[in-house]
Amino acid sequence: MMAALILGNTAMKKLAFAALTALLTASSCFAEVRSYQNGNELLADCTSNKHPERRAFCIGYAEGVVDSLELTRQFTGVGTCVRLGVTGGQIMDVIKYLREHPETRDNGAAGLVVSAVAASFCPGDDA
Repeated sequence: MMAALILGNTAMKKLAFAALTALLTASSCFAEVRSYQNGNELLADCTSNKHPERRAFCIGYAEGVVDSLELTRQFTGVGTCVRLGVTGGQIMDVIKYLREHPETRDNGAAGLVVSAVAASFCPGDDA
């Protein structure tokens, strides 16, 4: 019974994932998405030269967001455009995205990572 509630049918899973993706990637919704940190904090962590543990946190944070998207894809059949073989270094291109979009950095870091991944690996996708 619980598994049926969690997994649901395919159409519902796709709809739920699409709604989640839309919420995370729509810039007007970022302020409403709870996140442990914002883009300014993530960028500071990612570019920290004096504190290697902050840079390690940044890498882990970005990879964790992408892993969450992949896990969602496994359950729903819909998800990331990140192909097999993409490295953590490539995921770290989130830094470039944060630098190029300063107007969004006060938004939740998780949503910004999703946007960075979509911009980098899903060109032309609407999701």
